[in-house]
Amino acid sequence: MEITLNHYKIAEYAQKFAKQICDSFFSNKTVINGKQILEITSSKQVNWFVLKTLFLKWQTEMARLKSPYFDYSSAEVSKAMTALMNILSRQISVKRQDFEVLLSDAVEDALLLALSPYDFFVKIFEPLLLVNIDKNLVEIAKYVKYRSIFFEKVIENLKLEAKAELSITDALISIKLLTSRENFADAENILQELKNILAFDFSSFFLADELEKAIEPLKIEDEKIEDLIFEPLAQNLNVLAENPLEIQEESRSSGSENVPKTPQNQEVTPAKIETNVVLAETETLRQSIPLNKKFSFINDLFGGNGTEYNEAVDLIDQCNDYHKAIMLIKERYFRKYAWDLEKNSVKEFYELVSRKF
Repeated sequence: MEITLNHYKIAEYAQKFAKQICDSFFSNKTVINGKQILEITSSKQVNWFVLKTLFLKWQTEMARLKSPYFDYSSAEVSKAMTALMNILSRQISVKRQDFEVLLSDAVEDALLLALSPYDFFVKIFEPLLLVNIDKNLVEIAKYVKYRSIFFEKVIENLKLEAKAELSITDALISIKLLTSRENFADAENILQELKNILAFDFSSFFLADELEKAIEPLKIEDEKIEDLIFEPLAQNLNVLAENPLEIQEESRSSGSENVPKTPQNQEVTPAKIETNVVLAETETLRQSIPLNKKFSFINDLFGGNGTEYNEAVDLIDQCNDYHKAIMLIKERYFRKYAWDLEKNSVKEFYELVSRKF
């Protein structure tokens, strides 16, 4: 089943969720420890995904340990590192400003896994050059509570295709094939535990024309699977092969809350958000932004740094698809300038980027 998520709305909800939880927890505390993380929300999946992120950060830090004098790859050192990790796991201490980011990311991961597992795997593979089945999937499996059976099925399937590692392109094609044969129409029920904490409009997590696919599973004949998977995926996989570090979940940002019913056999174009700025077909992002908007974006989004704004707009114009553009924004500017997804300037900037593609 192929659907298109509204990643702006997902990120916005995750940010609000994390703020609400942190406002309550840190009202009388300065740090949070490992045991408290496991109980921070009533969603076991969200809590465990926070620990997953901490585990991945540990792996990243350990990967940087290289020396011309010491062999960090030896069995003895590896054993000592594992023991150190076990000790550190009992010494977790995170301040609010850092934990809120971890929690927001965990909520976003939980939403992706429930709504569209394929998008969840794309996010996992973003920082990788190759997919190591044991390191990148088997070790993460213990943190997966939603769709754990499907997650195990993915691991088993990839193990049949490769002994230890395979390219991101091959991994995503395999996962795409598996997801096209699965029924994930139970997402709203799975996410009820999150809704009990912070209410949401389920339809807002999808582009308007895609909601019907999310609640009524798309049925396809086996002989049509190749067309479903490989044609829409071809461009994205080419981008992935060129620069696997910059691939992003398949999405288009939309603020529309209307959900028109659309026949499944009818070709549709995702609804665009009405703004005061309209892009022409051949217009670049830079050309589309009026002078007053430019200064507004520089002040609100780039800390008054006109040089950084110009660089960002030029780099987005050089991106050949929406995925790369959003990943660029997320990696270079979103966290650096602490963008608030509720601000109108942030919403409008995302809308304009979406319109460009």
